[in-house]
Amino acid sequence: MKREKARELKTFLSLPKKQQIAISLLFLGQMKQSEIAKEIQVGDSTLSSWKTHENFMKAQA
Repeated sequence: MKREKARELKTFLSLPKKQQIAISLLFLGQMKQSEIAKEIQVGDSTLSSWKTHENFMKAQA
């Protein structure tokens, strides 16, 4: 369990800063996806695309 969490953290830290922020905001669950996209200055479709990437999904776990 600890190794898996450490791997997830390493994956999270390897992502670009905007993706890290997006994951953090998604985790909080207080903003809609479109609001998060606007906050980090990317298109909603970009954020949707990120959510399908393996490392983004692993970092969210």
